[in-house]
Amino acid sequence: MNICKYCISDLVFDLGNVLVAVDYRRFTDFMDWDYDQFMRFLATDLFRDFECGRRTEAECFREMAKFLSLKESDIPRYRANIHRAFPLWREILELLPELRKKYRLYLFSNTNSLDFNAISRHIPFRELFDGVYTSFERGCLKPEPEAYEHIMRLFSRDPGGILYFDDRPENIEAGIRAGWQSVRIENRESIGKIIRDLCEDL
Repeated sequence: MNICKYCISDLVFDLGNVLVAVDYRRFTDFMDWDYDQFMRFLATDLFRDFECGRRTEAECFREMAKFLSLKESDIPRYRANIHRAFPLWREILELLPELRKKYRLYLFSNTNSLDFNAISRHIPFRELFDGVYTSFERGCLKPEPEAYEHIMRLFSRDPGGILYFDDRPENIEAGIRAGWQSVRIENRESIGKIIRDLCEDL
C-alpha cells in the first residue's frame, strides 16, 4: 500500500515477526521436546486464556504437562530459555531510537507473561516505546475490535495518525477497520525498508 507519510504521528508495532522472529522449533530442540506437541499446546483454549491474562503461569504449566514430558525441573529451564524462540531482529530494533525523534512508538502484542518477561530481558521495551499494550496485561487479543479501541483510549491517540505494522492479515484488516494505516509485514526485509524510508525523512 501507499503510505501517507505527512499525516503519521504514531507508529504501532506488533512484536512477533515484526521486531523479533518466531521460531518455536529452535526452542523445542533446545528443550529436547516434540515440536508438534508443543504447537498443539499453543493451540489450546487454555493457552489463549493465558494470553488474555485469565490463567496463571502455574495453570499454563499444568496444561503443558498434558502434551509434553514436562518435569518440575523443566520450569526454570523454560523461563530461562523461551527467549530462544524469538531471535531478535537487531537491525530493526536499532532503528527505533532514531524513529522516536519524530514519531511516538507503541508496542501492540498478543503475548503472555512468560514470553514477554523473557524477551524483556533482551529488549528494553519500556525505554524504546512511548507505550506498551500486551494482551495478557489488558485482557483483550487482536483482532478483537476492543483491543484497537483500547490502545487508542489508553494512549489518547487519533486513529488517523497511526501507521501499524503486523504480520497477520486478520490483525491488519482489523487495523484498517479501526481507521489506521496498516501494513502487513511479510519478512524482515519488508519492515526494514519501510523503517529506513521513514528514518530518511527525519
